Amino acid sequence: MLPTHTELFAQIGKYNINFPAEAKTVKTFQEFVKRNAENSVFDRKNFDGHFTASAFLLNNVGTHLLFLQHKKLNRWLQPGGHIDDTDESILEAALREVEEETGLQRTDLKVVSGDIFDLDAHAIPENPKKDEAAHIHFDVRYLFKVTNESNIKVNLGEAEDLKWVTFDEVKTLDGFERVGEKLERLKRI
Repeated sequence: MLPTHTELFAQIGKYNINFPAEAKTVKTFQEFVKRNAENSVFDRKNFDGHFTASAFLLNNVGTHLLFLQHKKLNRWLQPGGHIDDTDESILEAALREVEEETGLQRTDLKVVSGDIFDLDAHAIPENPKKDEAAHIHFDVRYLFKVTNESNIKVNLGEAEDLKWVTFDEVKTLDGFERVGEKLERLKRI
């Protein structure tokens, strides 16, 4: 069962404790949750916005992240997407998206932490083919380590290509600077 508003506030609150410098992002997520009914925060037809789930995938030695060249947006992004009614949690949605987009199975992954690794609210352009207005994706991101890299197979229906990116390169990608900094901190722990 997907989280209730109370559970979402608890998860976002824990994120705020773990990453206090991101209070502005936390506030954006909390305000979105407050102004929407419980079920509509996950509804992809809610054009105020909706939650999405994604995964940052570390290589086995923990030095690179996997990025996919997104077919529709023509950008290098982490695996992720919409949350389905059948998903048990946002974390489960992220795992499902990894399976769909990379061919990796859950047995090929190790959850680094069950806590949220990153939050990002970003604009999605209008898609007339799907009758979707421009809206915001409230992306909840988790961190995993790939234990069996040989099983990666890009889903060409979703992405054009894939590549492993160093943490320094991640910091130069538009919209991922903060993620690169978080990864650098992990290296020092």
